[in-house]
Amino acid sequence: MSWEDILKAPPIRNPRESEFNDNVNDNLSWPEYVDLFKEKADPIIERQGRLKMDYADVKLTDLKMTEKKAMEVARELYKGKGYGAIFADNGILTFKLKGEGKI
Repeated sequence: MSWEDILKAPPIRNPRESEFNDNVNDNLSWPEYVDLFKEKADPIIERQGRLKMDYADVKLTDLKMTEKKAMEVARELYKGKGYGAIFADNGILTFKLKGEGKI
C-alpha cells in the first residue's frame, strides 16, 4: 500500500460514537417523557431538595437525550412548578431549586 492509497481512503466514523451519541429518547411520546422524567429526574430533584441544595443535576446520559431536547421537555413538564431555572450544559440538565420561580 502506498501513501497515495491512504490519501484516497474515506474517513472512518468514530468507533466510540455510540458511547456519547445515544439519544434514543429524543423522539418519545409525551406520556413516555412524563414516565422517563418521573423515573430519572424526580428522585434526584427530591433528594437534592431534602438536602437543602440549590440545584439538582440530572445526567443527560441517564435520560439518553440531547441537551436541547431535554431542556425543552423539562421546561414544559416543570412549567409553573416553582423552579428558578432549568438549563442544560456539558451533558447535565440542571434544575435551580432556590430562588424565584420563573419557569
